[in-house]
Amino acid sequence: MGIKIKPEVISEKVEGYIKQLEELKKISYSQGNDKMYSVDANIKSFLIVAFDDFKERNRDYHGIAIAFSGMSPQQEQEFYIIDLNSRIRTLKAWKGEMELIIETSKDSSKIEGIKEQIVEKELESKRREKVVETKFYGAVMELLDLQRNMLKDKEGNTKSLITLQKVVQELKEKVNRILKEVAQTVSK
Repeated sequence: MGIKIKPEVISEKVEGYIKQLEELKKISYSQGNDKMYSVDANIKSFLIVAFDDFKERNRDYHGIAIAFSGMSPQQEQEFYIIDLNSRIRTLKAWKGEMELIIETSKDSSKIEGIKEQIVEKELESKRREKVVETKFYGAVMELLDLQRNMLKDKEGNTKSLITLQKVVQELKEKVNRILKEVAQTVSK
């Protein structure tokens, strides 16, 4: 089923045709028959404009042709009402079909809205992920700077320690020389 115009427009037009046919049920066959053919012509034109499958829809709308010749006025009226009711049922089916399409398109719109929200949330999530990643690498850089400074301090401390060890060694050597000198002086 392909439609050529908006389902809301189709539904509205079909509702108008239903009302027209309902009005024809209130009058006799002899008064309403010509009016019914006028409404039928309008519906046929509308079907061509609104639907790709207008031929099938026109056939469904008209149903079985009833020949009224040779019938009593009462029988003509009964078949006239039956024919109108059949046409009204067909129009109501089309209206229901359009309402389903309208409702489905609303659901599709809701789904599209939800999809858009999901995409937005995913983008926000990726943005936040990048922020966290940037902060992580910033913290890593700070730790590397701290470690480098500690190594520099350790190098400086090591140099100071080596210098102190040399001084202590020199002092030991001096104390040992002094002790030897004192021992030699005492032994003399």
